[in-house]
Amino acid sequence: MVFIRLIMGFNFCVNVRYRYRRVTGVERYAGEVVKRLGDKIRSVSPCYPVSGILGHIWEQFYLPAKVRKGEILWSPANTGPLSIRNQVVSVYDLSPIEHPEWFRREFAAWYRLLLPRLLKISLKVITISNFSKKRIAGSMQIPEDKIAVAPGGVDRDTYHPIESSEVEFILSRYSLRRPFILAMEPQNIRKNAHTLLKAWEAILYKYPDLSLIFVGGSHGGLKRTRPESIDQSITLLDPVSDHELAALMSGAEIFVYPSLYEGFGLPVLEAMACGTPVVASNAGGLLEAVGDEGILIDPLDVDRLVCVIERLLSEPDFREKEIIRGLKRAEQYSWDITARIIEQTLSTISST
Repeated sequence: MVFIRLIMGFNFCVNVRYRYRRVTGVERYAGEVVKRLGDKIRSVSPCYPVSGILGHIWEQFYLPAKVRKGEILWSPANTGPLSIRNQVVSVYDLSPIEHPEWFRREFAAWYRLLLPRLLKISLKVITISNFSKKRIAGSMQIPEDKIAVAPGGVDRDTYHPIESSEVEFILSRYSLRRPFILAMEPQNIRKNAHTLLKAWEAILYKYPDLSLIFVGGSHGGLKRTRPESIDQSITLLDPVSDHELAALMSGAEIFVYPSLYEGFGLPVLEAMACGTPVVASNAGGLLEAVGDEGILIDPLDVDRLVCVIERLLSEPDFREKEIIRGLKRAEQYSWDITARIIEQTLSTISST
């Protein structure tokens, strides 16, 4: 029999194991929403930091004992315990299943084993875009009415146009100079840094004073493979704080995000909120994040990428138009809205 449980008469707890992982889009999303739900939901976490396989062991074998009788568990970061059926799971995309070649073999194998079972037993699935909803419904054979969509948000207290003096201070901290183009996580294969590198030599020929800054992630592979002819124009930064990233976005001529696959794409909205023109790929959920207010390209079309970047650098009116469009787009998203959607989703749960 199917019946409805209301949040007023039913308690929820949240699996916050993600707090011990490196902060990527998933961890940022979960943290922003959990912060806004506050005492409406009880947090459950390990007694000490655990990650990797130890984190999965805690989640599968220790977390279930921490869920009280009468509680529904929300697991907001792609994984959850298989022994709990009274559970809502957030899954942002299916990249480990659809593109296992982008991940460590054991990581992809675990997700291929875990996700189909976890999503089938869960009461509800929350995802970040209609693109991911359709992929989850099709690949996992989950009814679409079991899947709710809660898009990501923008923290406008952090991501907004930063004053030039503060941008210069951050640049001097890392011995960087203007003008520059900003990109993300070069060693993550799906972020597709190699398309940008192929375009970069042509761009640099016309704009020799321009530099390219990659921020976040591991840089080992890129250091070994980037051509010597462009080596001196490229800077590789380790992950930086949110404030520093906002300053770098604000100071960049262009933010380029040529990803091959995204459930949504939070960085493009954050860059737009900082008043920076965005060039992003037309892959997956980026179509929904960018909408009509950004420039979308085929992620493998090097010539088109060169053309768009050169136009943004050479046509001030076109660049200003894209900045205004981006600011307008970013205003449509906030973490308060995201949290409200998730609270509404949790407030009425169907159970068997």
